[in-house]
Amino acid sequence: MSKLDFWDTEAAAIRNDFMVLTPISQEEKDHAESTPYGVEHIVALYQLPNSDEIQIGLLSPLQNRFFSAEANIENLKYATTVAYFHDGYTELGDMNGARVDRPVYLVYTTRKNTVKGARVLNANDENGLRIPLKDIVNGKVTIESSEPVVKKR
Repeated sequence: MSKLDFWDTEAAAIRNDFMVLTPISQEEKDHAESTPYGVEHIVALYQLPNSDEIQIGLLSPLQNRFFSAEANIENLKYATTVAYFHDGYTELGDMNGARVDRPVYLVYTTRKNTVKGARVLNANDENGLRIPLKDIVNGKVTIESSEPVVKKR
């Protein structure tokens, strides 16, 4: 990502047009939940029955308490598929592809807290990280924390 792309991305983030997310394992999510403020940057991407839309749920307790509609987790209990991600905002996007153990996604969002589109920021022909976001959300590809690599089922 060039500097110009980074600043364009930064401006879009201020408008809430996108998120920079990397998938995490269940173990990493559980660890975050056991630490103070650990879930502040954890996001659930999920699908509801009979829907192809990917919903965005923010697990932040502060967000849920004061902005529950924007947090969008009230329907998480009805999800047919769910995956957890770390919201790295711009620090993940600014790594210029340095992370190679799992994909880093630029996720374009809608005002309805759904995913409009996504692209992998750190994929190249050698590292095998060109994995569709939907494959992570629906469980076709998982993250194992004991070996921080992508595992395909």
